[in-house]
Amino acid sequence: MKISIGLLFSDAKDFLCNATNRVLVAVTIVGVLLCYFQYRTENKLNCIIEQSTTANSELLNEIRINRKKINFRYFNLTKSLEEIHKVEINTRNGKLEND
Repeated sequence: MKISIGLLFSDAKDFLCNATNRVLVAVTIVGVLLCYFQYRTENKLNCIIEQSTTANSELLNEIRINRKKINFRYFNLTKSLEEIHKVEINTRNGKLEND
């Protein structure tokens, strides 16, 4: 059985002559395109969420590391109060400790 391209086009032309069939084809094409764009959007969002999660974890790790390096003293005011009253001021939680 030999299929001719002309016969295929004539059958497609006959199919699309009916308004209902044209609407059906248009709705099908639009549906397929919407599904494709939805799939691409979800993939991009998942990639962005994954990058954001890794960036947040790296940032929190850096904050945790740098928090230990910070000297929580108040410039000269704290130092002079410690020297005058002979107490140690824990500036992280605000407690005074006698020497």
